[in-house]
Amino acid sequence: SKYPIRNVKRIAGPKEKPVMHGAAWSTVEVKGHKLNLVTVHTVPHRGNHAYRNHEMKIILDETIKSDPNAEDALWLMAGDFNSVSRVDNFFYRFKDDDPYFSTHDMIAKETKYIDILSRRHPGVFLSTAGSWDRLNGARLDYVYVTPALEKLVKAADVSKDDYSRICREFRLPTQAYRPSDHRPLIVDFNF
Repeated sequence: SKYPIRNVKRIAGPKEKPVMHGAAWSTVEVKGHKLNLVTVHTVPHRGNHAYRNHEMKIILDETIKSDPNAEDALWLMAGDFNSVSRVDNFFYRFKDDDPYFSTHDMIAKETKYIDILSRRHPGVFLSTAGSWDRLNGARLDYVYVTPALEKLVKAADVSKDDYSRICREFRLPTQAYRPSDHRPLIVDFNF
């Protein structure tokens, strides 16, 4: 890496109820700025809302909520959250108390994190995954930043080029997606 990456913590949770896919907290020094990076991949599948919330509580407690200076620090949390946010409910039209929203409601209530895609594209639905459960496309992938880091964001979007187009490969034995079943998120910063 052009900028040295330091692993601060691997987040696994308790043995009896782990963070299934794990999470990690790393730091990167960029032009004199310490950037805290949290990677996330919460448990998938419909109906796992309570487990995802359990995972997110551990992730938040062991990262941003453990930093007394988090509000003024540069924090980024990104990944596959396997859940949707109520900021996109103009598209989904779910009931207000739908459990699909609960993970992102927790993030909004317990941290100062900002969903940078919805902030940069208000009122625009940006699908990051193909058809999913009861949805025809969904935004399951997010990049959250603190207010201090938001000031350094130059651009944020979902890649929609030919390479990142979600395509199912039925000729493969697993019927896997190519290149992935999720589109890349791109956030440019001005350090």
